[in-house]
Amino acid sequence: MKLKADSIRTVMIDLENRLSWDESQTNIWSPNGLATFDSYKALGHDEFIYTISKLIEGNYVNGKLCPANNTIGDVYIYSITWKGHEFLDNIRDPKVWSKTKSITNKFASVSVSFVSSVASQVIAKLIEDTMHLQ
Repeated sequence: MKLKADSIRTVMIDLENRLSWDESQTNIWSPNGLATFDSYKALGHDEFIYTISKLIEGNYVNGKLCPANNTIGDVYIYSITWKGHEFLDNIRDPKVWSKTKSITNKFASVSVSFVSSVASQVIAKLIEDTMHLQ
């Protein structure tokens, strides 16, 4: 299965909007609870779970997937990591994301960290252009 930058962005924004911080520092979603996520509805079960698993593996979120009956049971997400927040801050703005995709789509494949780096450069260019207008 291919890891898609659009899927990563969609899931990360959704997690950021849904995560809470309480004494347990744990957000647990059952399969039925996952179905309430906008990103789950948009991506479907397999792509959503695959994306979550890669976000955990890549240290963008702290969490774990709990298998049950040959499928994923509960999904535990503890928090978005510092690296995950940096990624979100680089790609959240739709204008920045659109420009980033127009640049990265010219290549057969690019890593998630490279996408974040390009987005950071897009932001820097937008800031530079804004400063010249003043």
